[in-house]
Amino acid sequence: MKPYNKIIINFKCLIAGLLCNEFTGGFVRLCFRKGFHVHGARIKVPIYLQKKVDAQIFFGFYEKSEQSMVRKYLNRECNVIELGSSLGVVSSQIARKLSPRSTLLCVEANENLIESLAENLSNSEATCKTIIRNALVGDEKIDRIRFRIGDEHVSSRFELCDDLAVVSHCGRPGPKLLNLSSLLEELPPGPYSLVSDIEGAEFFFLSQVDSLANCHQLIIELHDVEVLGVTIKICDMIDMIQDKHKMRLVEADYPVFLFESDQYTSSISKK
Repeated sequence: MKPYNKIIINFKCLIAGLLCNEFTGGFVRLCFRKGFHVHGARIKVPIYLQKKVDAQIFFGFYEKSEQSMVRKYLNRECNVIELGSSLGVVSSQIARKLSPRSTLLCVEANENLIESLAENLSNSEATCKTIIRNALVGDEKIDRIRFRIGDEHVSSRFELCDDLAVVSHCGRPGPKLLNLSSLLEELPPGPYSLVSDIEGAEFFFLSQVDSLANCHQLIIELHDVEVLGVTIKICDMIDMIQDKHKMRLVEADYPVFLFESDQYTSSISKK
């Protein structure tokens, strides 16, 4: 990453940190008890989440890059898999963009968010078919995965552990472990778009040779991740997408990137 871009990102994070805290979030939550209108969709934040999440959504920082790329580039006639749907903020934008002939499959590992995800999707006034799955995306060959829910409950991460069970942050049986190929079986055949923000677990499907064979668009937030003692950097994953999966970079708003396959070129990326 260029030093200039790093300065800009750090500055944005500083501004977001100053605006989005528990005090401002509490005031925002008090004023918008019925939810927020986010680009035509109504988003409601459950009361058990930290109040700063309300502020992040209100001030437009929450998943800003993903929302922008979805509205600008996403092919409305394609089926879509979204990995890491969280509260459904980006999901609602995807659903509103898609045509009635398309299907959106939302995958979220945090079972606590499934109800809010379903509610926010239902309030998006979308016409496409929607499917919600509580699952952890990974590699079934590497089954020593522990799923941990973040402090804000809207983020999560995975780690490798000694036991051979997928467990949640409090020791209960965790979400089912699925790979991308298994999820694709739930969609109608044909090309699809993939939207992903799964805190480093994207490495698992990116490392599989044919996982993106029929993917025309990829909107992805990339993360550095350590797998079996090896650190995989964001730049390594970009090379993997371009070299292994033959997708070209169309737009970048670090750490969120839009890639398209050679078989598909959006009308905007042609310009």
